[in-house]
Amino acid sequence: MEVDDPSLRLTALCLAAHTDFSTGRGCADMDRIARECGLVPEALFPVLDQLANSLASWSMALASGDLHWELLPKGKQKQRSASRSDAVTNPES
Repeated sequence: MEVDDPSLRLTALCLAAHTDFSTGRGCADMDRIARECGLVPEALFPVLDQLANSLASWSMALASGDLHWELLPKGKQKQRSASRSDAVTNPES
């Protein structure tokens, strides 16, 4: 993933550090992840949405406050990024 925004890079790194790479999934307290990324909790959700090239999915359990995510496999990250680039450069395809 190539991102210029430091908050995106830091969040991607933080999620990767908390991911079980045998499953590609992670779970951690949302407040903890936000704090480790230097964000207020409300600012974490838009950042996660912007990481769509790296995340297969993410969700938050309201009852526990836990953030759950699943990383895309490396090959899929490149495919998703390329397909988004094609859509931007060639919107009629």
